Amino acid sequence: MTFPSPYAAYRYVKVNRRKKKRHLNRLAFQILFDKTSLIYLGVFCLLFAFWFSDQLIMYTPIFESIEQHLWANYFGIILFSVIRPLSLASTRPGVLFSSSDLFLTLLPYDQKKLWQYHALDKVKKLIFIYLFIGIALKIVTPFSISLIVVYIVSFWLGEVLMIIPQWLIYQKRWYIKWLIIQGLVILNIGLNILSLWIDLTSISFILIIVSLVIMNQLGYRRLFKWTDWSTIVEVNDRLLTKNMLISFASNVKVQPPKPQGFYHNIIRNKRLRKPFDDQKRYQIYDRLIFITFTEQKEHVIKAVLGCIGIIFILGFQSEVTYSWAIIIVIFLYGQIGTSFYPEIFEEKLIFALPWRINHWQKAFSRWLFIGLLLLMIGLAIPSLYWFESLLLSLLNWISHVLIGYTFYCDQLNHRTRQLIGETIRFPIFIWLTFFVLFFGVIYSIQYPIVNIMIIIYTGIRYTYDHIVS
Repeated sequence: MTFPSPYAAYRYVKVNRRKKKRHLNRLAFQILFDKTSLIYLGVFCLLFAFWFSDQLIMYTPIFESIEQHLWANYFGIILFSVIRPLSLASTRPGVLFSSSDLFLTLLPYDQKKLWQYHALDKVKKLIFIYLFIGIALKIVTPFSISLIVVYIVSFWLGEVLMIIPQWLIYQKRWYIKWLIIQGLVILNIGLNILSLWIDLTSISFILIIVSLVIMNQLGYRRLFKWTDWSTIVEVNDRLLTKNMLISFASNVKVQPPKPQGFYHNIIRNKRLRKPFDDQKRYQIYDRLIFITFTEQKEHVIKAVLGCIGIIFILGFQSEVTYSWAIIIVIFLYGQIGTSFYPEIFEEKLIFALPWRINHWQKAFSRWLFIGLLLLMIGLAIPSLYWFESLLLSLLNWISHVLIGYTFYCDQLNHRTRQLIGETIRFPIFIWLTFFVLFFGVIYSIQYPIVNIMIIIYTGIRYTYDHIVS
């Protein structure tokens, strides 16, 4: 009895998987779009790209200085092509060896050959991805073709040479992964600092390429020596089933694997192992809120860094931009912070515990207030630069903290009413607080009496919401 070749079996699985995904994408497109709108949208995006490219020509001197910076710091930037696969190694093996391939190994098919086909398929996908990025950069930006080609080829080569190391590092313990990643980051920073005095670009680049080639040769012999196939297959199957278009059309989320490194194994688990204290009324609420924030920590970190960036970019330009920084930070914090509130109720443990919605709201409000205080302390630094009087700076800070607290409390009330199914016609308090936030902060910089009016408004709202109600 003759069997198909390993490549024919691999190709058969791949083609059928692609047909199924194409069919699901077609169904999702039919739900979300129609052909006429897609044609108009495609033409609009193409024309917009050419228009945007023409607009960027006016900023050619800026792009020339950026290009000089990219050439001068070529090595430090290219090293990120090595760090990126290493950071992904904490959650992804890098080669999509799925359960279908594992079943093929039960038949007379070589496991290593199937793995090689997947690795070559990843190399081919990387070629198309970086080719698309290079063409888009050439069309839109005025960068020279030599810079684009050098960077695209270098990033592609770095990712290709990291396929085997990523596969091997994924199977190591979490602290080994953490030490390797942190060590390379420290090495990258040290070499970039050292390059300010000594030109190490060519020597360091050659050493890294030679090291990666040697690691690939040695690692190829140990590909399957300590392989936990159940974990690899589970992660890859989840990655294969993840499709943003289908998730958006069906409103079904497929969560990607999340990293479990130093924070997860040391800080998070240590806190969750602590026994409950009967004297602390809201401890169980705090634990579950803490779990929610740890599961969404990537989004939390991005939001915090974005707010800090706005503070430092706008806070020291002028008094006008400083007031805009306060408005934007408070608005974003209220919107993004309360967006994590519904995520709590997706935790399965919630349905097995007795709880009250007002207790959840109070507990979550305390967490948001701590974060608001930390951000407002950051906003207080530019105020010391713009205000000569320390008392005036303190008055501004108090009024901004109170309006920020009132704003996110209104957002939290609105989301709570949505969760319990109330019909909300017009959220008047949200718009009223936003009006006070917008105009109050702008005029509070010039007129201190406005700060007192903001404090009075927030006092009235607190009395109405928390005492009268």
